[in-house]
Amino acid sequence: MKKFTSLFCASIISFSTVLTFAGNKCEVIIPGRDLSKIPFVMTKGLVDGEDYLSKTIIFRVKPNYRQNCKVNSVDNILPVQDFLNAIGAQNLAKIYPHHEMPAQERNALGQKLVDLSLIYSFKYTADIQLVKAINQMKSLGYFEYVEPWYVPKIHLNPNDPQWSSQYHLVGTGVVGTGSINCPNAWNITTGSTSVIIGITDTGTELNHPDLAANLYHNTGDGPAVNGVDDDGDTYIDNYDGWDVGMNDRDVTWQGDSHGVYTSGDACAVTNNSVGVASPGFNCKFFMTKIADAGGILIAAYNGITYAADHGAKIISNSWGGGGGGSYGQNIIDYAVINKNCVVFASAGNGGADQLVYPSSYNNVYRVSWTTSGDAKSGSSDYGNDVDWAAPGSNILSTSSGGGYGPVSGTSMSCPVSAGAAGLVQSQFNYTNAFQIGEKLKQTCDPLPASSQYVAGKLGKGRIDVYSALTVAAKSLMANPITITDGNDDVFMPNENLSISALYTNYLDPSSSSASAALTVVSGPGTVTVGSPYSIGSLATLGTNSQSAPFTVNIQSGALPNAVIQFKLTITDGTFTGSQYFSVTVNEDYINITINDVFTSITSKGRIGYNNDGQANGLGFEYQLPSPENLLYEMSLMIGTSSTKVSDMFRGGATGDTDFGSLARVYQVTPATVSDFDADGKFNDAPAPSAIPVEVHHSAYAWVASPYRKFIIVKYVIKNTSASTLNNMYAGLLADWDIPNATPQDKAAYDAVNKIGYVWNPNITGPYAAFKLLTSAGATHYVVDNIAGGGGGIDPTAGTPAFDTQEKYTVLSTNRAADGFTATGGDVMDCMSTGPLSVNAGDSVIVAFAIIAGDNLADIQNTACYAQQKWDNTGPCATGVSEVTADNFWMEAYPNPASSTVNINYNIVGSGNASLKLVNSLGEVVMAFDNLPMGRNMLPVDVSKLSAGNYFCQFKTGEAVLTKQFSVVK
Repeated sequence: MKKFTSLFCASIISFSTVLTFAGNKCEVIIPGRDLSKIPFVMTKGLVDGEDYLSKTIIFRVKPNYRQNCKVNSVDNILPVQDFLNAIGAQNLAKIYPHHEMPAQERNALGQKLVDLSLIYSFKYTADIQLVKAINQMKSLGYFEYVEPWYVPKIHLNPNDPQWSSQYHLVGTGVVGTGSINCPNAWNITTGSTSVIIGITDTGTELNHPDLAANLYHNTGDGPAVNGVDDDGDTYIDNYDGWDVGMNDRDVTWQGDSHGVYTSGDACAVTNNSVGVASPGFNCKFFMTKIADAGGILIAAYNGITYAADHGAKIISNSWGGGGGGSYGQNIIDYAVINKNCVVFASAGNGGADQLVYPSSYNNVYRVSWTTSGDAKSGSSDYGNDVDWAAPGSNILSTSSGGGYGPVSGTSMSCPVSAGAAGLVQSQFNYTNAFQIGEKLKQTCDPLPASSQYVAGKLGKGRIDVYSALTVAAKSLMANPITITDGNDDVFMPNENLSISALYTNYLDPSSSSASAALTVVSGPGTVTVGSPYSIGSLATLGTNSQSAPFTVNIQSGALPNAVIQFKLTITDGTFTGSQYFSVTVNEDYINITINDVFTSITSKGRIGYNNDGQANGLGFEYQLPSPENLLYEMSLMIGTSSTKVSDMFRGGATGDTDFGSLARVYQVTPATVSDFDADGKFNDAPAPSAIPVEVHHSAYAWVASPYRKFIIVKYVIKNTSASTLNNMYAGLLADWDIPNATPQDKAAYDAVNKIGYVWNPNITGPYAAFKLLTSAGATHYVVDNIAGGGGGIDPTAGTPAFDTQEKYTVLSTNRAADGFTATGGDVMDCMSTGPLSVNAGDSVIVAFAIIAGDNLADIQNTACYAQQKWDNTGPCATGVSEVTADNFWMEAYPNPASSTVNINYNIVGSGNASLKLVNSLGEVVMAFDNLPMGRNMLPVDVSKLSAGNYFCQFKTGEAVLTKQFSVVK
């Protein structure tokens, strides 16, 4: 800028009547001459295309047009508006929107104060040279100056002592060197301190000499620890960040120093004569600690949310696992869509083509690991969903205790990429965060085939940050992609699927030849219509919603749960982008998502997930106040002895697979019982020692309050043997994790309401519970899922572990509560009913409500509503009109009773209510007429009745409720 200023001053001497100089600066005053209209000339030899931003203009409005100057516009000046429209101006805005005109023209020394409030910039899209655009704008006469956005250069290799050992930064990005080409990139930008990179990890080291200066601080809360939420973000004293794992302000690492390394990988202070360098250079990072005191990542997705809410444009996540689910995808979508962040995640270190989350979620950039020779590390995961690779072998970075050391893994590749992304955002200031990731992705250096290279499964290659800053690039993506069959969206053999997409152009404008082609990579599908599809010309951030969708036929021989994998290839000239997606067809499970509990009902006795390892299904998600998956595993269990238990729960190294589908579960339409009815059938023929039984199963869910917090599952269990089944128990067993695999749960039993419930005593809600709805005896057993069993059965011992004998114990005996301390542990909870006696060819009905709630009272209240629904929809109800919790319900307790049974009921807007007690022979043993309206309790003395089963028949108008209870002596 000094050279330019001097040349500019010299070039206008002939037009000046007064020139005053102060040191090496000049103020030019030219009476009667409007210097703003002097044509701009790009001086050869001094600047070139790398010295200024392409198609970007800075201008300052003359003070006499101040009233026209808004933050994002210059209003009511028609020639200016016409020019900006004609040139395709985008993102016009004040550079300093929070500055105001100085109150005085000059300071005490007579020097003119600078007014930043009238300075604007914008980018334009028209195909016009920058010099010509500037001169056209200058000629309008409304601006003090119109200039390029110059980019001063620096030329350096950092002076960090261990810089030469950082192969991934040193060098020029030549393939085979492992370098991401940082020195050339730093000659363009060393990063902006306004670009914040969020690191979610085990914590960092606040006073590390190579981290402290680049640590972002929440100045709104200030460095002083005053116990006050100064900035109103609901976090107290979160100046350095926040520990969501321990819910405190201290983000210092605990248990595992992993986060110290990843902090330095992205943002170690560079060119400070200390330690190491990092690609992010001047970019700031802030740590969101997601681990507990032992370094276990107990709040990983909470960390993404915190980072997104607190200003991180780029979020780096060097962690993952095999468990997916809707909750994690919800959090990713929140960060990307709601908060406009770009999210990176490590691909995983398993050396396999496998899904790892969060990196395999939609809207996440998945990063694999390459070596110093640009080969894929043998330990790096890979796959069609990988976006790119980055160096990860022996990455020298910051370590605990103020030290340095080399570490390997995709945990390094991810923050190295995040640091590079910081430079990209510093240079381009993209409005949409996806543009950051796409510019880094589309400018990668392609990797050659080698023994370590997995063709097509390392994304676009190895990142080159210099190329990202200098090379023009296109990026067309389809997101979302919509698949439908035009009716029930249950994809069955011989059906046609319509596949449509919203295409978005993130980088340079596309041409009219841009198109998309759909192919089937594997699975029982055939593309019949629509490929290729013309996308056409799209401006940057322009979209095209596909109006002529692809049609895919599901082949007739599709097996249950078959997966069709598709490849969508988008081309535009030299640009080629590939996206892979898949759809499961002929599914033997169904998702229920109509109320506040989301879950999956399978065709073979499992609930929540169709397969082992939390695969194919929603788990059991409680949606309030935000989605929480409370389930690891759940299955129906039926047993008649210690040698005969049929189930799909874990047993030994893998889950038991004792049930097989006879009729695939499906949604009953129209629903006849609830708002969502599901129905199917299975038996235990696959069991090594079948009972044998056949199970007709149903599930029910309701939309309206107060029935939104549960689903009902009903099992009609038929004895298919030639003899009576005695001592049979049927129940649901679940490994609850509240929330999300935190092994800190407690379990207990509410005998009055026949509820087995689980909660985490270390947090406020949620609770999960089973409620037995049918009238046979209730059994509840809590398993301490630890070695030794904590006083109950030991599910970890023996060969196989958790065998048939232990499962029958869980089904048929009582253990009301866990054996853990007040802080809890890992529990499994079983709610069952029995003993049942079922004659050959006969059936018995067993039903449960699966409940989620905010606390114990909420669970108990919901259990009452679930019982109402069961009584109204199950086999005991006759002639029932529409019944709701507000006009007609009844509950009997205690049950069983020995002296008094209390009948709670509610009647609104109806008369002539009566109650009859009927014995098992159908004889009326007591009767009560003209019961009062409203919510009441009727105590009934049953001390003189014989032991046995009785029925309460409660009638008002034409509606009847029947409730069974037992009298014991």
